[in-house]
Amino acid sequence: MNIALSTAVPSARLDGFDEVAGRMLPMARLRQDQAATRDRYRAGSPFPHAVLDGVFDAAVLDRIGADFPSGGNRFWLSYDTANEIKQTSCGILGLSPFNQTFFWQLCSEPFMTWLREVTGFADLAVDPLFHGGGLHESYRGGWLNLHADWTRHPVLPLTRRLNLIIYFNRD
Repeated sequence: MNIALSTAVPSARLDGFDEVAGRMLPMARLRQDQAATRDRYRAGSPFPHAVLDGVFDAAVLDRIGADFPSGGNRFWLSYDTANEIKQTSCGILGLSPFNQTFFWQLCSEPFMTWLREVTGFADLAVDPLFHGGGLHESYRGGWLNLHADWTRHPVLPLTRRLNLIIYFNRD
């Protein structure tokens, strides 16, 4: 049996996606500032950390914010514990394709290599299930305390070593 598959894709569509996806993760800028970020991260007190203001393209963050699911249109987990009052998506399933693409860009090998270099965690790996990851939302009065209430992944043989928090609201 012969099966013919067309590989012709309109270049404007593919170029448009590549251009947008390329703007999601500013690797050139991150690499340029890598040594300084590594030094800030490792010197962070009371624990290693770094704050990276203005790194992401504002239009990308605005789009993620615009695609943020509203309260009535989502199945999320709610937390009201000693460590947090917030809601979280169940991973990235159910999020818009744009938002899912952004999260997968954060899991890309170039970004993971950068994170390994900055943090010194040579064995840093992606959680493909996004357990505890995805979008989080705290309403007025909500909060997230410094905590390490779970470090072992419930399904995969992974240990949580790092949190990356990106704020999508301008304030």
